[in-house]
Amino acid sequence: VETLNKCLPDGLKCKRAALIDDKAPALMALMQEAEYTAEVEGDLTQAVEAFNAAEEVVVEKRSKSKTREVNIKPMVRELSCSFDGKTSTVHMIVENTNANTLKADLLMSALAKDTFCRVVRTGFYARTADGSRIGLFEAGMGQA
Repeated sequence: VETLNKCLPDGLKCKRAALIDDKAPALMALMQEAEYTAEVEGDLTQAVEAFNAAEEVVVEKRSKSKTREVNIKPMVRELSCSFDGKTSTVHMIVENTNANTLKADLLMSALAKDTFCRVVRTGFYARTADGSRIGLFEAGMGQA
């Protein structure tokens, strides 16, 4: 970790590392969810409550070749909001698999269209055999 941190650019830091077997599954194959925090000016508590109460939320999802309507509701695992009187902090855990990936900016545009927000990815997760959420680092160590 020390050697790696000496080589990394400013603002990027390795916190931990481990040796794993070359035959271990790729981390991307284990990943199921991504966690984000978004900050936006204004109160989004009602928008988040409405999203959570809705049976489906259909948005336009654009790819390189086409635009299609997609129900993003099943791809949202957790969604909450706190408001401090000026800024809303939205916490989200969304599906991030080979089959379906919900980008945080698409979810945020469904909550607050055309509003600038700062989004930070805070975690990647896998699922254990019993369905529990586990950090991707731990999953890579064979604990999933």
